[in-house]
Amino acid sequence: MRDPGEPSQSAGLSAEAAEDVATIARGGAVQITGQVMQRGLSFLFSAVAARLLGIAGFGLYSQIARVLAIGGQLGLAGFNYASMRFIARSRATGDHGGVRGAARVALWGTAIASLIVVVGVFAGAGEIAGLFTRGRQAAEQPEFARLLRIGAAYIPLFGLMQVLRYCTQAYKTMVPSVIVGNIVQPAARFIFGVAALLAGFEIAGAVSTLAASMGAGALVGAWYWRRMPVEAERAAVPRARAGEMVRFALPQAGASLLGIQSLGLGIVVLG
Repeated sequence: MRDPGEPSQSAGLSAEAAEDVATIARGGAVQITGQVMQRGLSFLFSAVAARLLGIAGFGLYSQIARVLAIGGQLGLAGFNYASMRFIARSRATGDHGGVRGAARVALWGTAIASLIVVVGVFAGAGEIAGLFTRGRQAAEQPEFARLLRIGAAYIPLFGLMQVLRYCTQAYKTMVPSVIVGNIVQPAARFIFGVAALLAGFEIAGAVSTLAASMGAGALVGAWYWRRMPVEAERAAVPRARAGEMVRFALPQAGASLLGIQSLGLGIVVLG
């Protein structure tokens, strides 16, 4: 017979379940707070930008931002999901080298994919601009292309920030990810963007500070990620299955592009 003082298996499972519920509750609260801040700062920036740039100027900025967002998703190439999956799997199996290895593969993967997209944006900026300025004044096409090139840094910085966010999520916490993506980046965009607009840099300033805000988010994300691995993971030689990660990432990239609402494709298509 079992000793009455010995904890039962069901009690252990109940404790684990309670811990999972508490984790989900904390994560939900953090996410709600982050969403409120992100949407609030986005609304405030839009209100300021629309007033300072005018309707036409703000509309052009919005189009540029959405085109860059699509480029960012292409450059991300699904490696954010791959990083989270493979880091979590490595931690679950005790593969300490696989943790840092998966992060490296994901960061290099999105860096290479983003570089390809950036080259395409620079080389094809005129053609892309022609698609969105058809029927308008001829002077708008060079301006659209110029703004695309100014904001091209957004693409790799967005990819790096997202991969770093998902790397931290593999440790069963949403706090660093929410702070980076829902607080730091929107706050940097608001502060840098409003400062640039007030300084008279107009649309070019708004576009360049959008990219700068992604850089701020990536820096904070890197700081958080460096603190996440345990000592055994830091000491292990990085090792990952690059081919397996790529095969997992690319279908995820295709699925992400179907998120029409999040990408704001309506603004891109309708102008």
